[in-house]
Amino acid sequence: GSGKSTVLRCINLLEVPTTGTVTVDGYELTDTSTDIDHVRAEVGMVFQQFNLFPH
Repeated sequence: GSGKSTVLRCINLLEVPTTGTVTVDGYELTDTSTDIDHVRAEVGMVFQQFNLFPH
């Protein structure tokens, strides 16, 4: 693929980028002083698979 899922995972810091920066709405997410909980409250994400509740 083109990395769409990876970009979303980096925005939510489920994966940490090894190079470069990720900036959302003026917040640099790779900066350790950024309040990631505040950013996460503004970003919605739906997983492709049902990882939260076992069947």
